[in-house]
Amino acid sequence: MTHTKETLMKPALLVSLSVAALALAGCADFNPAADAQRSALGIVATSHANSARLSPQEWASLVGPDIHAGTYVVVGSDDGAPQILGTAAALDLPKNPKARADRIAELVSLTANQAATANAQAPETDPIAAINAVVRALDPNARQAGCDLIVAGSGLSTAGVLDMQVTSIAIDPADAIAALEASHTMPALDGCAVTWVGLGSTAGDQARPGEADIRQLEALWTSVLSAGGATKVTFVYDVVTADPPAALPHVSDVAMTPPSPPPAATQSCTVDLTDARVGFVPDKAMFIDPPRAKAAIAQAATQLSQCPTGRIAVTATTSSAGSAKGRLTTSQERAEAVAAELATALGIPVSSISATGVGFCEAPASPTPVCANDTNSAGALMLEPAQANRRAIITATSN
Repeated sequence: MTHTKETLMKPALLVSLSVAALALAGCADFNPAADAQRSALGIVATSHANSARLSPQEWASLVGPDIHAGTYVVVGSDDGAPQILGTAAALDLPKNPKARADRIAELVSLTANQAATANAQAPETDPIAAINAVVRALDPNARQAGCDLIVAGSGLSTAGVLDMQVTSIAIDPADAIAALEASHTMPALDGCAVTWVGLGSTAGDQARPGEADIRQLEALWTSVLSAGGATKVTFVYDVVTADPPAALPHVSDVAMTPPSPPPAATQSCTVDLTDARVGFVPDKAMFIDPPRAKAAIAQAATQLSQCPTGRIAVTATTSSAGSAKGRLTTSQERAEAVAAELATALGIPVSSISATGVGFCEAPASPTPVCANDTNSAGALMLEPAQANRRAIITATSN
């Protein structure tokens, strides 16, 4: 495997360890015969200026259950140019139970200290690139026996394919998956259980996400990691955090979803409900944040109550991600979900509202919506126009 220049443990600490017990220099080759209970543990440590830090004690409580005889460990940073900070393997441990336990406890402590003191070397933060770097560095033999990945950080990406400076946090998970697949940057997590610690925990000038924003982030990262093959995705919030050290490289702020203003209504009594206001669970007609979506639809109903009500139509569109059949089905179900909430808000039968899903503007509707091109010259999905294409359009006319 590729060796790195960095080492997981500081040289001053190495003198207290037996090299035969813990292979710690830069990159430790896994010895299949050393211990029968092999496993791999990858750690993406928060290292940048806009995310809160975990203490060594918190890290020890997180990694301790996953480190045992035969565990291969990789620690990486999550800045804009992620690095492998070091690797280690608990191999050839003493047979004496107490001596073995002491060696494992020391590895847990040293690993926790490395994760807690990771400092960014490059501006911005790219969690996808960090996950990819750590996963690629895991020993494949150890991964076959068992794989755990611990990711710490706010989940607010400011670089790479999922640059939330461009799209804010309102990235549709399906579009994110399509963009990652098209750019060949989807993490290969087959067989790995992922634990994300401190999602939404920010520091510095970065605004803290609200509850609805955190649910949006959960939906995004659960979908992306699952699409990459993760067997389970768990979020842990009850941890003690602290501010990062000063003078770290710059990280741009990510805009949080603002409070829902009244949806834009035109002279023709048309209300455009954007994805940022009415977000759906990937490939489903379930609202990510039902109270927020219902409030936006209720505001639309208030505006429409001043319009002619001979006919009310809801037309839903999607990005170009997925198949035409899937887009049409999903958009139809979402149009019906919006129509149902709108009928409740207006106090009218849902049968009096027509609901039409046109996918990527590929089915007839009246009025006819317009979808913008959301792929680049190479055919890869562009997240910003894709987000703009996901919407529900409500129209009230007199006939």
